[in-house]
Amino acid sequence: MTLPEASRRYGLDPRGERLRRLLIAAERRTGHRIGVRLAGERRSQWRVTDALLRRYVPELFGSAEQFGELQRLVRHHLRDVDRRAESVAADVARAECAVVRHELGEAIVEVAEGVGKLAARVAELEQR
Repeated sequence: MTLPEASRRYGLDPRGERLRRLLIAAERRTGHRIGVRLAGERRSQWRVTDALLRRYVPELFGSAEQFGELQRLVRHHLRDVDRRAESVAADVARAECAVVRHELGEAIVEVAEGVGKLAARVAELEQR
């Protein structure tokens, strides 16, 4: 795979510059060629394999594993936050519905009283 592809895969910069620096340092340190350089239009294109990266640049995978663990922890935390937010939203909605229900009940009582008065007035007018 190309350096940008590998870099994105392991959570580094999208252009692969940091991975290239890590590869050059690992090649100097170990004396082994890790990245294969292929001729490109403007400059050489680097290709790397997972096996060589795992063997000669293990620190790259430690941070990738830590990043994966961090993602899992954040994902669980966000699920908990979502659940709490839904619960709070439901509680608020219930409270607001109770207030509206109470107000509607009062309005119904007023309408019923008005209808009672109106019925009494109609009955009074019919007796005349």
